[in-house]
Amino acid sequence: LARFGSVTIPVHVRQPQHPSSSLRLAELSNGAVATSAGYFQGPHLRHPVRGDALGMTSSVTVLAADCMTADALTKPIAADPLCAPDLLERYGAQAIILDGRGVMACAADGWRTLPMEVAA
Repeated sequence: LARFGSVTIPVHVRQPQHPSSSLRLAELSNGAVATSAGYFQGPHLRHPVRGDALGMTSSVTVLAADCMTADALTKPIAADPLCAPDLLERYGAQAIILDGRGVMACAADGWRTLPMEVAA
């Protein structure tokens, strides 16, 4: 999803355990957002070393300046969330992971827990 201009729109992402419902995760005015998860497509995303499926019980959403960057960053963050702060700082982006335990957000300063609010 890309948005241009100063008008802000809400960003909703499906809950991985309940894909028929969504959460309002962010506001977007001038930038892009991409999400990688396996709730509809199955195990299409795999860890590059171990080969195990990623995104089956979680999703990774990245907010960045453009769609290509947002989409590309979801994959390494899904594979290794510990690399996220450095990657996100390099590209001026932010990430959000949804899983059964809650909502975690990351920027250059590291991961933090966010309140989980279900969107209508």
